[in-house]
Amino acid sequence: GSLDEMKLALVEALVLTKLASDKSKPHRLLDVTSKLATHATLNGDKQNALKYSEEAILLVKETTQYQTSFRLGSLLIETGKLNIVCNMRERGLEQMSEGIGILDQLCGSDNEEVIQAKEEYERSFSEGKTDDR
Repeated sequence: GSLDEMKLALVEALVLTKLASDKSKPHRLLDVTSKLATHATLNGDKQNALKYSEEAILLVKETTQYQTSFRLGSLLIETGKLNIVCNMRERGLEQMSEGIGILDQLCGSDNEEVIQAKEEYERSFSEGKTDDR
């Protein structure tokens, strides 16, 4: 189907981008990696979605010289949620917390995304306390 064709095109783009040597390479790698994460999410493939999201975090940090950005904050929150779903709760909560901190700093605590992310964080945090781990 079209999702399979999308994946083939993205994998090909990833290979070609990795072979490139120009200054836009990190940005293009980030773009393709983010799209592969989206594709995996659409396919319900949480493990690959997580893998590509973790790679995308490193690429965002690399392309921005480790400066905070809205994209990094949002990506940390989404990847944190994926980590929690994939039973890596502690890492997920750390990433969500870091992402919320970045968005809070950039947008203010009254920002809709910040409020929503804080509510999701609180829910994820308290859900873990009630189980038998």
